[in-house]
Amino acid sequence: ILDARGPCRSFRPGVTAMDTNDKPISALMTRTVCEVPTDWSAAQILEKMQAMSVSSVLVVEDRLTLGVITERDVVRNLHRKGGLKSLSCTDLMQAPVVTVEQNEKCMDVYHLMDGRRIRHVAVTDGDGLLVGIVSEGDILRDFGVEHYMRFKDVGGAMSTDVVLLPESATLGEAVALMDERRQSCVFAVDAARRPLGVLSERDIVRLCHEHDDPQSLTLGATMKGPVRSTHRDALLHDVVKSMEAAHVRRLAVVDGDGGICGVLTHHEIVHGLEGQYVSYLK
Repeated sequence: ILDARGPCRSFRPGVTAMDTNDKPISALMTRTVCEVPTDWSAAQILEKMQAMSVSSVLVVEDRLTLGVITERDVVRNLHRKGGLKSLSCTDLMQAPVVTVEQNEKCMDVYHLMDGRRIRHVAVTDGDGLLVGIVSEGDILRDFGVEHYMRFKDVGGAMSTDVVLLPESATLGEAVALMDERRQSCVFAVDAARRPLGVLSERDIVRLCHEHDDPQSLTLGATMKGPVRSTHRDALLHDVVKSMEAAHVRRLAVVDGDGGICGVLTHHEIVHGLEGQYVSYLK
């Protein structure tokens, strides 16, 4: 605010989420990174992802990040190449990796991830050496989402592009749809679209580790249940808090008859914050 008494002064009605995101990304990155060398096989990588319950691993040589392998890469390669265990590390990985310097501001990194529709970025020091990793979950936990979502309902943030299949469908059918529509899970439903179970990317990593030919398995034999759900008119603020408390990454969104009408994941929540942030600035 400019006035005759001196220079510009900022209006600060209290500490908000805007203030917290002036800090560097090093403040919220995960410093313990799951790293694998380039000479590892896909079978070794699947075993490590399963054992550590991680959504991604970085391919690193001499602290230089060469590539990244995510749960989505496992789904994509299972669909397009069939069996995974004969593949190499370089067959699975995406390269180059999107990296940010550890002194970059949290808000700038968030805008980068949202603009590129990516869920992970590697963090490097001034010499380009790996020092950590940041995921959408890290952004969500630190962002102060209460400030933006207090009056927004689940229906405004959910994705309606949800993969629904009968429990008799095979894993191969599920993986094909997940890959084509870039979805992180598939729901098994009855004739009324009521949820019977769910299969996520992480479940598929586990099944690829445990079975040589997982694609012939059925959803009924592999899905998890009961399915956690919420209603589309529930307040997003309350639902996100309950998801964080229960360490849940996704919820089915149901209508008044109990049928699935959408899905709410960390990705939809973090992506939706962009519009909320712009509205706040306005």
